[in-house]
Amino acid sequence: MKLRIKKIIIPMALLLFIGAGCTRSDKDLAIGFLMDWAVSQGIINEDGSPTWSTLARSTLGTSTGDPQTDAAIDAGVVAKSIKDSDEQIDQADQALANDQPDREKALDHLNQAAKIRPDDWYIRNQRATVLAETGKDPQKDTTRADKSCDKLADRSQRRCLERVYANRAEFVEASIARQIRSRGKVKCTTYELQAATYKELGRYRLTPFEVGDTYFDAYQRAQTQASQPGVTCAP
Repeated sequence: MKLRIKKIIIPMALLLFIGAGCTRSDKDLAIGFLMDWAVSQGIINEDGSPTWSTLARSTLGTSTGDPQTDAAIDAGVVAKSIKDSDEQIDQADQALANDQPDREKALDHLNQAAKIRPDDWYIRNQRATVLAETGKDPQKDTTRADKSCDKLADRSQRRCLERVYANRAEFVEASIARQIRSRGKVKCTTYELQAATYKELGRYRLTPFEVGDTYFDAYQRAQTQASQPGVTCAP
């Protein structure tokens, strides 16, 4: 019994590691291990498709009658969902990396990623940023991303929100650079998202990100940029 439990705890611990902000290479290594482990446990087939027992467990909510086996199947399902959503994110990144970014194509892939992992704040942040880049309202995704921290205790929730906003700020900065490179002017909705992000980030991370500068300063600059459509930003 101890051996069986250990075989489940190790992959579950790796799942926590995957979501802890590790590098992409580390993440791919962990997912590869989990996929191999899921095949060996009869959770997925060699081609990555779920076995019948996994389908029954994940779609019908049925139990195999063995809590350890159920936990193993659940871990395998999560591992596969991370791998599948990451493939969609990679496709979105490629669409945005072109000299003339294909934002609608990127959104299509991010929509698929969000269907696979609807509560993943990284996906929500990236989709919110691309939506703002196309002049659309990103609030639904930013709200969903923020709510992913709701179930945590106060101190953990604060750290979680700091990570969510810091990640969103990185996406917004990349979006601004991409828009300047591809069309010379940034959408007002992007600057609005930037202002909202730095305003909230200032509540959770007090350390200035540059010497002599603060998140409040960045918030004010973004607000100024968003305030004159057609002049300082593209409507």
